[in-house]
Amino acid sequence: MIFQYVKPSQILSPFIKGYLMAHFKFDQSVPAPPKSYPALPFHGITFYVKGFVVAETPELDFKVKSPRSVILGQSTYRLLYNVSHNEEYLMVHVDFYPNSIFRLFGIPMHEFTHRIMDAEAVLGKEMLDTNDMLADAKSYEEVMEIINRFFESYIRRKNLTSNGHLEKVTKLIMDSPEDFNLEKMAGLSCLSNSQFERKFIQQVGVSPKFFSRICRFNKAASLKEKCPEMDWLSIAIASGYFDYQHLAKDFKRFSGETPVSMLVNFQSSPEKWLDLV
Repeated sequence: MIFQYVKPSQILSPFIKGYLMAHFKFDQSVPAPPKSYPALPFHGITFYVKGFVVAETPELDFKVKSPRSVILGQSTYRLLYNVSHNEEYLMVHVDFYPNSIFRLFGIPMHEFTHRIMDAEAVLGKEMLDTNDMLADAKSYEEVMEIINRFFESYIRRKNLTSNGHLEKVTKLIMDSPEDFNLEKMAGLSCLSNSQFERKFIQQVGVSPKFFSRICRFNKAASLKEKCPEMDWLSIAIASGYFDYQHLAKDFKRFSGETPVSMLVNFQSSPEKWLDLV
């Protein structure tokens, strides 16, 4: 069993943040704990090589069983994943930078906001063939080779290279969400305010201001994880919040929990439960 982060190949690194490979074998008599993901500033494609999950968002009465591969747009609430435990479970999740799925596949991401879409239905035969090859793969290395080959073929076909102005501005918002200013970001994109918002929603799925809120929340959560000795008020101020209550409001919105309970519940995730982290 493994729970491992893998770096993308050099040609994929401008588009893909990284891969997560998880391979679990559960005791069938003991249900696996759910895995909670707050809203994250990334899009994704997940390959369920063996087993499946049932994903839900209680706040939206949203619940779906995963097909063999899925495309995930920008999440705006938490997602709870209930992992199948009646069989072997092997999945690879691909974390894309926010504009990258749009650039690779031409998918209007505002149609995918907080949705989990069957990747075969969206991308057709190439994704179907890739899933078939993954089902027959004999090793972790072969699984990653198949996935890398699939994405690299799109990059070469579209001759994609360096990021443009909008992609660079999106990364700037991710790095410094507390400094978000619409006019400044539009200017750096060489667009008017309305053009910038329209293109951003098309490529990312939400408005730039709302995206900056998601990034700021994630910055606060990451800072607490890296510096557990810091109190929550200091975390709030360092992340660009006015006070603790301002931070707690965003934690409730994007994780469904308080700052304290979110970190506590992380300790009961499947990878922790199986002692893989």
